[in-house]
Amino acid sequence: MYKYFFKRIIDVILSLIAILILSPLFIPVMIILLMTGENYIFYSQKRIGYKNKTFFILKFATMVKNSPNIGTGLHTKKSDPRILPFGRFLR
Repeated sequence: MYKYFFKRIIDVILSLIAILILSPLFIPVMIILLMTGENYIFYSQKRIGYKNKTFFILKFATMVKNSPNIGTGLHTKKSDPRILPFGRFLR
């Protein structure tokens, strides 16, 4: 039990350190996505994790807002028209 507790503590601490180090890069990316995209920065997606527990993941919005209902649906192609110009760079 303690093994998992300490692993979780280390994961959280390392994640916070990574966010602090990368935050100077995140701010310009957010501003560029606001200016070139559809006025939203993050995309929230439901995922299934450990022991089938669902959680939400936040990702930078690299595609148009209604992309699953446009074109090829959930699958992306190499030159997919649904990908935003700056989103292509991020991908």
